[in-house]
Amino acid sequence: DGSRFGLRLGQLSEDGRLLDSQGEGAFALDGTATTSFVSAFGVVPISARIELFASATAGRTDAGDLASDLMADFNGLRSEAFTLGATATGVLAAEDRVTITLAQPLRVSAGSALVTAPIARTLDGAIVTEGETVGLAPSGTEIDAEIAYGLAIGTQQRLDLSIMSRLEPDHVEDADPEISAGVRYRLSF
Repeated sequence: DGSRFGLRLGQLSEDGRLLDSQGEGAFALDGTATTSFVSAFGVVPISARIELFASATAGRTDAGDLASDLMADFNGLRSEAFTLGATATGVLAAEDRVTITLAQPLRVSAGSALVTAPIARTLDGAIVTEGETVGLAPSGTEIDAEIAYGLAIGTQQRLDLSIMSRLEPDHVEDADPEISAGVRYRLSF
């Protein structure tokens, strides 16, 4: 029936980075973080012109030896992402495509780190610090909704248009929604 399903297992090692994040100065990370992940996907045609698709990824990160001047003891890091959508072809023209997508970009769902910050200075000039374990899961959950339209123009040209809305962008609970649009022209030769 044309359905496709897959499962991917992987491991990503990052030096001086954590889930593709990098700090500078006192937040510059030293050490290695290793993320083990599993991703599943599926594509199911529901007619000759329409397909439904979905994917989900979950990861667990070991960052025990990763540290900066202000952060250390990363523990219990878990992350996740998903995408759901539908694609239809031949909607307005024989060679066009409409895609509607709902997605959550990669988000830390659990984990903590020890943050050490200066809190005082003694009379002889020594800096007094205090450590506190803080949760690394963000306050919100970003959800992206996109609609895209693509049209073949002749045999070697394509025009793609899209508009996307981001709710709770960057996983910040009270962040204002964002809307963006894009246009792409492609010429093959």
